[in-house]
Amino acid sequence: MIESIKIENFRGIKNMEMDDFKRVNLLVGKNNCGKTTLLEAIFLLLGAGNPKLPISTNSARGLHKVDETYWRILFNKMDTDVGIRLEGNFKYPQQYRILNIRPDYSSSSTALIEEKNGDKSLKIEDISSISVPVISGILLWYNRKKENKETGIDYLSGISIDGSNIKERNLQNYVEDLRGIFIRSSNFLSDIGKRFNKIQLSKKTKDILIILKQIEPSLTNLLLGSDDIILCDVGLDKLIPISSLGEGICRLLAIILALYDGNKGIVLIDEIENGLHPSSQEVLWKGIFEIAHQLDIQVFATTHSIECVHSFSLAYNKFIEEHEDERDKDNLRLFRIERKPEDKMRVVKYNNEVLFASLEQGWEVR
Repeated sequence: MIESIKIENFRGIKNMEMDDFKRVNLLVGKNNCGKTTLLEAIFLLLGAGNPKLPISTNSARGLHKVDETYWRILFNKMDTDVGIRLEGNFKYPQQYRILNIRPDYSSSSTALIEEKNGDKSLKIEDISSISVPVISGILLWYNRKKENKETGIDYLSGISIDGSNIKERNLQNYVEDLRGIFIRSSNFLSDIGKRFNKIQLSKKTKDILIILKQIEPSLTNLLLGSDDIILCDVGLDKLIPISSLGEGICRLLAIILALYDGNKGIVLIDEIENGLHPSSQEVLWKGIFEIAHQLDIQVFATTHSIECVHSFSLAYNKFIEEHEDERDKDNLRLFRIERKPEDKMRVVKYNNEVLFASLEQGWEVR
């Protein structure tokens, strides 16, 4: 569980600090205020030893052409002279993580080894009087230390892409002890079959059905078919792919499966309301609170929808009514992120009591 984070020079965020994270956290704010970037920063810290994660965040944003811009887009205002620095304080396990990301340069000149009549010669192409540095990848310096310790263990990894070749500098003998899952609209169906198979093997399919039946009452069973396609029984002569019931129920299923797969980890959900009717959002939030409580999971989600915020608040209050041991634990936070002039960031925090009162009064919290 992460308690606080500091972000410097990462994408659209020049400098931002946030703390007081709880078990379930909802991020709101205008477009381009940094909500998704915050999720990405947490994700990178969770897998600080994995140099592929920055590439996966670019791919999720639809960036696939690898050139100078591909790497520079990771840095605030594309300024690679100022490196990225991410810091996170984690409660379980007790760790303080620091991740620094710098560009990895190569030369713009190309060199080829030619062989003629058994003799080898070096041929330089596109040479000029000045060798212009070209960003070919990134280097990641990662420090992990126990809380209150002055020093920790330093790690160095990196990744570069040359044409179709990916070169990795991996950490030796490194074992990650934190788990994170990141769900976006572009990848919410990824690994859904594998995750459902785990549920099926652990005999927890009925737990999933209880949640889904609140949206689709005719649903009586779920099974994993060939090619990792999830089939459902809705009373017809044959089982049908659950995707035929619409994007909303598929997205609900994908989020619930990710939560079950994220046992004792952190689940990040971007634009959680996408594809879900407002009447389904309270069902989803109630499921999130139940599973997060049961499996000791921390959740971060983003939304633009005021209906989603209302569902978030209502579901939590119903949840604590049913769980007396949770009533005094203050396990909900809503954060409104605001971008101010000169790239300054302002974060407004709402606990459950303040959020509920604000919504009752009709105050704008987004």
